[in-house]
Amino acid sequence: MANRERDTRNIHTLLEMGWRVLVIWECATRRKNTVELINGITLWLQSAEKFGELGAQAKETEATLPEKREPRTIE
Repeated sequence: MANRERDTRNIHTLLEMGWRVLVIWECATRRKNTVELINGITLWLQSAEKFGELGAQAKETEATLPEKREPRTIE
């Protein structure tokens, strides 16, 4: 639980500083289809989204971010 709270706090801090944040969960890097991962990263980089996540755990962190940020999960 402490890790999730720390991650959420750090994401908030980065967003408040004007950074864009893409969380890539370890499970996303283990995919056999590397092209799918690269495409997900590329789509996010080309978007205007301030926050995104790649991987199975995306919905857990998404629920902890403020609604005003409107996080979007890219899979």
